[in-house]
Amino acid sequence: MPNPPFPIRQERPDQGRDIQVPFGIGLESSRPDQAGIPNTEALGVAPRFPFSGKVKILDKSTRTIRGVAWGADLSCTGIGFLSPVELDLREFIVVEFEVNGTAIRLDACIMRHSGTGYGAEFLHVPAATRRIIETSFRNAMPH
Repeated sequence: MPNPPFPIRQERPDQGRDIQVPFGIGLESSRPDQAGIPNTEALGVAPRFPFSGKVKILDKSTRTIRGVAWGADLSCTGIGFLSPVELDLREFIVVEFEVNGTAIRLDACIMRHSGTGYGAEFLHVPAATRRIIETSFRNAMPH
């Protein structure tokens, strides 16, 4: 993944913020063809795939741009990104990004935070948008 166009802020666990472990870590798949791949289906979480690109962070109520982040991973249920803008856990935002030239704008909630890394869960993903994401990463390996 290329470096984001802003400095990465590292945060120590003793700085007062909860650092949450990503979903699926440590859970192995029971299918032999997917050995080593986290079994996210059991958790009801879609597999995440590497994703690089700009992610606009918009204020949910005013739809004004708060900042531009750099994508790290993407699934049909959420997105991980590095952001120069500080966001709060459980904060509602709008994310805007492109997948294969198609602009996608979705409401999301910040669910994870560590330094400049954030994980946001989508609140609603229309079927057409879900198909775009799924077909874009059909042959990619999840991480």
